[in-house]
Amino acid sequence: MEGKAEEIMEYALSLGADDVVVNAYEERNRQIRFSNNRMDIFNGWIERHYVLFLAKQKRVVATTIESGDVYKEIVE
Repeated sequence: MEGKAEEIMEYALSLGADDVVVNAYEERNRQIRFSNNRMDIFNGWIERHYVLFLAKQKRVVATTIESGDVYKEIVE
């Protein structure tokens, strides 16, 4: 995750951003379904999010990137 956060930061700086902050966090989710007092289905997944704060020419924007693969479109 740190590598992707750094990649997002470097890309934003290369486009001319004055200041960039990328906050990366990971969320683990679990879902359990019970039927007749027995565990029926168990699902688990991990979601990664990147919160981006960007400043350019005294303008500030903040957004959340939910998929690290599409960050270039969002930063542009």
